[in-house]
Amino acid sequence: MNTRLEVFISSAMDELSFERETACEVLREFASEPGLFELFPAMSISPRAACLQEVRDCDVFVLIIYRSYSEPTFEEYYEAVERNKPIIVLLRDTDVPREEKVTEFLQGLREPHGNEARFLFKTYRTLADFRTAFREALARELTRLLRSPMCTMTRERMYDLGTEIVRSSQRRLAIVQRTPSLFFGARPYDSDQKWVWEREFLAHLEAWVEEAGAQDSHRHLVYAYLPRDARQHFLECKAGPREAIAKRVREVLPRYKQVQSDTGQRLRFVALETTISGPFAVGDDRVGFWLLGDQGAVCLYQENRRIADLIFEMLLGQTFPRSTAEEMVEELLSEPASAQGRRQ
Repeated sequence: MNTRLEVFISSAMDELSFERETACEVLREFASEPGLFELFPAMSISPRAACLQEVRDCDVFVLIIYRSYSEPTFEEYYEAVERNKPIIVLLRDTDVPREEKVTEFLQGLREPHGNEARFLFKTYRTLADFRTAFREALARELTRLLRSPMCTMTRERMYDLGTEIVRSSQRRLAIVQRTPSLFFGARPYDSDQKWVWEREFLAHLEAWVEEAGAQDSHRHLVYAYLPRDARQHFLECKAGPREAIAKRVREVLPRYKQVQSDTGQRLRFVALETTISGPFAVGDDRVGFWLLGDQGAVCLYQENRRIADLIFEMLLGQTFPRSTAEEMVEELLSEPASAQGRRQ
């Protein structure tokens, strides 16, 4: 397994040749693999295909911009966006007007994406400034890639970390729960004083789904749960809370199934036919696993894009929505025949 950071450098070649050389020098300081077109060996594929393949394989994508527009450069950028790569943008300051397409592109980077700016990019004037900015950005990405896992043992902190995964995710989100809190609502079900931390988590999750469904065609969601566990949990509730849960499920589940249909299953809500030991969440570059017990919870949380990529792709390939909203409501709320017989 290759443990070296692979960094692809994308820019207009002629006007930024010194920056590209400097970037190579900095990458070698970090013992990282520089991806530059001029360093490619002879290949049996086209230059365009070779560059795009390197973008798909890289760990970090670096875009350097000056005055002119280059079709291959921006094609590489959009490939990195589509592949959910970490993107570093470095902008060379200039008193000379930039080409119109470059100006339009920069304006797009500055526009808000959701509740936050699309990218935090750095501007530089001298080659020394570029070296410093690039080294600092690269060091931060390397630190994030190799950061040790975080562990917590309280439910409150567990939900805080889950909320952080939702808030930080701009491109994708996977939530797997034994009992679907998105459908059932916040706990405890028999009290008006809901857990603040779960209510906060659900508020951010609901907002994320709404925004992704209505505004952002690039976001992907997998929300999955275990129907048997959910139904058992529902049946164990007292009559009052059980009625409240049933009312909420009948209201929200058809709405989410409609969102699933409207987005062509880009956002999907599915029942798993398997068993998991605890809930987990996957974002753009964060992963959280929870083991729950009667006395508390243990959470393992890590910023690691490679792990997030692997888990999300696995879930995306194995979760195919099959049930209608009516079938899912029935599956969640129906009482087993054996329980009905015992009551009679």
